[in-house]
Amino acid sequence: MATAIVLYMMALLVLMVIFGIHIAVGLALTSALGIWLMLGNFGIAISLLEQVSYEAIRSQTFIVIPLFVLMGEFVSRCGAAGDLYQICNKALRRLPGRLAVATVAGNAIFAAVTGVSVASAAAFSRIAYPEMRKLGYRKELA
Repeated sequence: MATAIVLYMMALLVLMVIFGIHIAVGLALTSALGIWLMLGNFGIAISLLEQVSYEAIRSQTFIVIPLFVLMGEFVSRCGAAGDLYQICNKALRRLPGRLAVATVAGNAIFAAVTGVSVASAAAFSRIAYPEMRKLGYRKELA
């Protein structure tokens, strides 16, 4: 019975993603529904969902995100990001999508150094978006 419930929940999650429901909402709904079906108690399912959500956000990893966003804003406003993007644009001129590639590579390196990929993505989004828009990238790609 438990195997069938797991398979149904995975299929339900895939359907939710296909229909455009946000992944976080889909994961929350399918996990709560799966726990409810396995334990037969809706109160326990909701309680576990609340507890897991709270503990995940309470993690010390998420404390640094506002500071990384602030750092990204400083780098963007002081002009250092513009200089770095100009250098990357000239150095990689033969590579199609050079600034997108440089942004992804820089973000990966920064995430590896800091150990916090979410905060790294937050900082790089503040830095990369305005510079890529200035250099002609479409809004969707930047």
